Amino acid sequence: MRLVKHLNEQPPVEKFTDLQLAELLDVVQKECKPWIKEIGKFNITKIPNPVYRGVKQNIQVYSIKKGARSSDRVPKYTQKEVFEIFDKAFADRFGWWVRSKGVFTASEGVAYSYGNTYIFFPMGRYRYVWSAKYQKVWHNLTHPNTWDMMSDVQRELHLDDQEQEAEDAVRYYKDKGIRGAMANEGVAFEAIFECKKYLLINHRAYIAISSRIA
Repeated sequence: MRLVKHLNEQPPVEKFTDLQLAELLDVVQKECKPWIKEIGKFNITKIPNPVYRGVKQNIQVYSIKKGARSSDRVPKYTQKEVFEIFDKAFADRFGWWVRSKGVFTASEGVAYSYGNTYIFFPMGRYRYVWSAKYQKVWHNLTHPNTWDMMSDVQRELHLDDQEQEAEDAVRYYKDKGIRGAMANEGVAFEAIFECKKYLLINHRAYIAISSRIA
């Protein structure tokens, strides 16, 4: 399996202590009950394609992160006007501001481009949207540098096109059923979560506790 292969390719690391793994399992069992209820068995036989998040830091065992994002978030790679068009399209369809309030996650191959990859577990109540078609919905959208080179007329026409693109894109997102993608090793997907907190878990630590999550 891909996850096992990935682990075998990693450089040797210090083994986790029983206390570290017990602490991690306790956090997962107590704080991630809704996620456990939705997904069920987490062992790699049942879930070979878990949800990942790519980050710049190195996490030895696990880390708890704040999930809420500011509604006035400034997009890093996308022109603000285009960002707002897509954010509104998601809000119209799903009832929340997915792009500006969401935590971005994906299958491993997609998350890898954002940094070191760790298994993602939302803590407490959450909601999400996901798509197996748009693994990186922003990949072909307007970069600020490109925007600066456009005339006012070109910008207006481009924004009209982006409104249609946004309407088309959100049709390929769902707000339930992500377990199907996680249970299929070959599926690449993007998923955006809204949650107050979330866990990022080291790959090897996840493998060590996954079969005990219930």
